[in-house]
Amino acid sequence: MFSKDKIIILSGFLISMILVVGISYGQNKEKTRYFVQPTVPLEAFTQKPFIIEVENEQTDTLFQVLSKDGIPVSYYRKIITEVCFDDKCRLLKANIFWNITGRYLGVELPDNEFLSKTDHEPFTLAEYNRLNLLLADSLLPLGTLRYEDLVPPPTYAIGKFDAVTGATSKDVLEYVVQGAVYTTYTLWHTVYGNTQREIMKLTEQALTPDLLIEILNSPDVGDQYWALKRTNQDVLVANKKLRSKVVALIDESDYSLAEAAIDAFEAKSLNSDFVQNHFYSKFENSSYTLKKSIVQKLYDAPRLSPNVKLELAKQIGQFNGGLLVDVFTLFTKHRVKDKATLSMISELLKDDNHFKATQAAKYLNSVKKDNSSSKIN
Repeated sequence: MFSKDKIIILSGFLISMILVVGISYGQNKEKTRYFVQPTVPLEAFTQKPFIIEVENEQTDTLFQVLSKDGIPVSYYRKIITEVCFDDKCRLLKANIFWNITGRYLGVELPDNEFLSKTDHEPFTLAEYNRLNLLLADSLLPLGTLRYEDLVPPPTYAIGKFDAVTGATSKDVLEYVVQGAVYTTYTLWHTVYGNTQREIMKLTEQALTPDLLIEILNSPDVGDQYWALKRTNQDVLVANKKLRSKVVALIDESDYSLAEAAIDAFEAKSLNSDFVQNHFYSKFENSSYTLKKSIVQKLYDAPRLSPNVKLELAKQIGQFNGGLLVDVFTLFTKHRVKDKATLSMISELLKDDNHFKATQAAKYLNSVKKDNSSSKIN
């Protein structure tokens, strides 16, 4: 059974600031723990073990931490491995934690354990802080380096562990804790290895609309992207709360995230006046580029909401360049030719802007040809 102490976290820009706290799973003894901000801030209640394949075709136990309601809260592995170079090794013991999207969550050291550098010198507080920051960065170049790339070929032995026979490569220094290059490398590759992929699979199996919303509420943008990519269209159609949450992410504060939220909707979920009207509510206050993305996404809709059609027609004289072309393309795709809309488009024929007048004339002529073709058939 888990201790009901909560993980204390301080927020920061990329991740939380690091904090040592006296919390442990299964015991009440203090442990050294360095954690970042979680995705789902729920209290741990129990755990469930899974046997998974890890590095080098080995297997290990991955623990899924669950809330009282059975919702995944985090995952962890108990790491016991050797950090070796030049036939000299030391044992590394640590518990690595991941959040439910596979993002690094934290590291915990067992009782009386500490991380060490050259000559078994213990990490300082600043070095633990640095390690935590490095492990939280999934984009470090460590992913492209081999173990033997970390230190230049030795010229003489100096009898030290971790950077035993030479200085750490200058290209590597900014990505590791100095004096603990192999420890940093080993832990980073553990975080971003096969365990991360297994975690994602397990969380995908546990996804519900409520859990997706929890993840979309995460302060971490990476978590939000993760959830958007795994939002099922049937669920999006059926769950109004989830739809509203995804649409709410269409915001100028983060253009890339807004694009991902728009892309989460496909034809099936766009066959809804509720969704389309929410799209248009975002359209009105969006930048030119985001407006284009919203209009282009509506190409995929099986039909165009009467309200969206009317509002676009009312404002069509205000659109310029590519956006105007996109709106006319949208109208063409959905065969918009009711009298009210055509009347508003006809007003553009008088516009001083030659481009606008030309686009209006082209659209009206295409509607006329389409009507003629329909009568013949």
